[in-house]
Amino acid sequence: HAALDGYFSPTLRLREHHELIDHGPYAWIQHPMYTAFMGFFIGIFLLSAQPWIGGLGVAVIGSLMTLRLPKEEALLQRRFGERYVDYKARTGRFLPRLTRAPEPSGLPDTNSD
Repeated sequence: HAALDGYFSPTLRLREHHELIDHGPYAWIQHPMYTAFMGFFIGIFLLSAQPWIGGLGVAVIGSLMTLRLPKEEALLQRRFGERYVDYKARTGRFLPRLTRAPEPSGLPDTNSD
């Protein structure tokens, strides 16, 4: 939440001067808050004497991930275009990638065959 600074919004909207956040946990994962909430509720489900409590949280976050994320990602794609595509190639959606795509350097590729 701190990495998003003033760009956090519970609704799907971008501000006029919105920037693509790619630092902090967003340097590794595209949706770290969804990952954190899902992990929290899975933990509650596994540890609680009342598993329905954690199960309800998992269901809510799972629904958000299923219903909201496609719209959120389409909004970011429209706003940031190729930069967002590059960002998605470098980062994992919910967990860090085991191998990361190289950062764009702005230099021409000299390894052409």
